[in-house]
Amino acid sequence: MNAYLLFKDRVLQESSVDPQLDNDLELGILLAGMAAEDGYIRDTAMQVFSRENQCRCAGEILYRQEILSDCIKNPRLVRSFYGKITEALSKNRDTRLAITHRKAKYMLDVALKVMISMKETLGDIRQMAVQMEAVVRSQGLKQLLTGLMALFASDQLEDMERLCHALSIDRGITALARPGNSLRALEYHPIKTEEGSKKGLLKLFSRNKDSLEFDLDMNDPDISPALSRLKDAMSENAAKVVVQARDELFAFLQELKRELSFYIGCLNLLDSLKQLKIPFCMPMAAEGTSDLFCTDLYNVSLSLYQGKPSVPSSVEHTDKMVMMITGSNQGGKTTFLRSIGQALLMMNSGMYVAASDFALSCGQIYTHFIREEDRKLKSGKLDEELIRMNEIVDRIRPGDHMLFNESFSATNEEEGSGIALEIVMALQELGIHVYYVTHFYQLITLLSRDLPESVLYMNAAREEDGRRTYQIASGQPEVRGYGEDIYKEIFLLT
Repeated sequence: MNAYLLFKDRVLQESSVDPQLDNDLELGILLAGMAAEDGYIRDTAMQVFSRENQCRCAGEILYRQEILSDCIKNPRLVRSFYGKITEALSKNRDTRLAITHRKAKYMLDVALKVMISMKETLGDIRQMAVQMEAVVRSQGLKQLLTGLMALFASDQLEDMERLCHALSIDRGITALARPGNSLRALEYHPIKTEEGSKKGLLKLFSRNKDSLEFDLDMNDPDISPALSRLKDAMSENAAKVVVQARDELFAFLQELKRELSFYIGCLNLLDSLKQLKIPFCMPMAAEGTSDLFCTDLYNVSLSLYQGKPSVPSSVEHTDKMVMMITGSNQGGKTTFLRSIGQALLMMNSGMYVAASDFALSCGQIYTHFIREEDRKLKSGKLDEELIRMNEIVDRIRPGDHMLFNESFSATNEEEGSGIALEIVMALQELGIHVYYVTHFYQLITLLSRDLPESVLYMNAAREEDGRRTYQIASGQPEVRGYGEDIYKEIFLLT
């Protein structure tokens, strides 16, 4: 059995978020908000954010969104369920010792104790599954909870407990064996016996005449080691079966905890957003090219970092494949770009986004942000930018999203604009969405000439007196440094 809480037909892969994406979108703060100081949840979120584990189509996004919606409607029940799964996993602490132990009877003894101790906890998990199944609506949770109710049914757990007690070393083991050379017993197979044991006269009167029995002198120094070897041989097959059953049970519970912890992280982050009074919504994901639309889109990482909502921005319905973001420095351009990237990543992971409304096509996200000067670079900054771009080109596909932040500004405006124009036009022709923050006036001029109908221009808004609002709004491209405003602010203060 598998949990299948993230995908309908496959499980979470061991992976991690792209370091470049992590750095450019400031995901560390977002991940911390999901983890709430729980390293396990943070690790899970990093795996879900990886390219291998993001949703590949709108159907997969909807599958997770439905499960998340159930979790949001029943947070206490889901958290209690997660806690019970964690409690069940804690009962497997002695397993490491058993794995390294060579004695089959010791491995069997440890595995039996673990399985017997699990009965009550597995029963509690079943009871919680019954409660949750009555209130959830998503396909993923319904399927999981129905499976749990059948797997941990009362009669199943009682049979497990009886079998474990019957195989207990302390009660003794009855086994069949095949005679080998010199009548040595081979291939022991434990068999079920009647409950209880007969002693004294009862044993004498109940003896099977067709069987041979003998008593051993326990004072003989050779008897104890021989009995130990015999018990170990008789326990070997039983140990293999019980240990395998235990391992499969805990592997399933570990998988269930891993996938469920992602939704616990979503609940943790949602609690923080609610405290900051930031709206959230389930985004509308579509296949291929679709209109971008968002209302009151917030930068999650910045909001969590400063402990108050960032300035939101909105984008009206647009089917243009290229978005150019211009305006003065420190006007909110990069913040807006990151908010789009974070929203796309959260949507592709099956999460809500920090906006009143959000709609866009699903696709992988790639970032190309300007880097600080690195003294260890063997080549110049422009070469480093081109190398990174070349690596992205090898992986990016139609329908994906490419975020640029002041890219190719390591050289002069004419050369940087020429490079950027060729790349943007090539990506646009391939059906890749482009979001570009730039201060190159020449690049804007070239795009207006070569792609007049394919570009949406967004500008950092300013008040009439020059003050920044940190909002990004659509309008005619504007590429200025506003040096005059800075001069007045510094030198003409009265």
